[in-house]
Amino acid sequence: MSKIVVENIVIQRLFTFDNTIVDTCKKIAELCNSNDYFSHSFFFDDFCLSSADEFSYDKLSSDGAYSDSVTSDSSDCLPSMYIAKTDDLTVGFLSTYSLGDSIEICAFVLPEFEGMGIFKSMYKLFADDYEGYDIYVSCSPSDAKLISFIKHFDYQYHNTEIMMKYESDGLNDSSVFEPLAESFFDSDPLIINKNLSENEISYTLSTTDGSRILGEGTAFLDSQAASIHDILIYEEYRNQKYGSLLVRYMINDLCSMKNSILLHVSKENAAAFSLYNKLGFKIVEQLDYYLSML
Repeated sequence: MSKIVVENIVIQRLFTFDNTIVDTCKKIAELCNSNDYFSHSFFFDDFCLSSADEFSYDKLSSDGAYSDSVTSDSSDCLPSMYIAKTDDLTVGFLSTYSLGDSIEICAFVLPEFEGMGIFKSMYKLFADDYEGYDIYVSCSPSDAKLISFIKHFDYQYHNTEIMMKYESDGLNDSSVFEPLAESFFDSDPLIINKNLSENEISYTLSTTDGSRILGEGTAFLDSQAASIHDILIYEEYRNQKYGSLLVRYMINDLCSMKNSILLHVSKENAAAFSLYNKLGFKIVEQLDYYLSML
């Protein structure tokens, strides 16, 4: 089955999409957020880029119309998005984000089309396609509408992710920095090597002779801020303040390029959350993640 009809609404699978579709869905999300006075989670993922040669963007017309003939012969390629349409209007969508063996979803339906079963129909089609996957939904604790959905479809609480932000004033960042000259592993002094590739920066904490690598970190730069994505201290070197050393160095370095730094940390990771809090990061968003196994 490739589409469901509900009250003259057609729901279609999309395996890949262009900027016209993205812009349309962004407008839908903005209207929904404005109507609810709330910023619901919103994202896209072109899940099947590896199989993109099997699809043709010319099946998406210049005026943004969608062709239900977009299909895949690849058994391992699943739809990236589900679109709800009338004859001349896109009224809602459900998009996916691949997390390997699990999927995160978000969905929006225009306010004037709520209560028609459109979301339930999109979700049914999605659930049929993704049977056997773990499905995650992220939800602000104050998002009553989404919490109602979570309860209805029997999702279970999994974890809480917190976005934190460090704002640089250009004056006090040096107080965060812990000099490497005072840091050792046994009697060996430590060094942090930095490698910049386009907008990605990798950091490696090691002894000066490179014989021992204690940990690594990764950060990304965009036009507005830096973001720390990964901090890893290898198991045998944990609980010895090497994580604090690496994070402090990264903050000092990134603040020389950007005025703010973002990162995500699990609420359940109490040690990391405590460290970031002590270093001056402030909570800007909290999302609870719920899990369902289809």
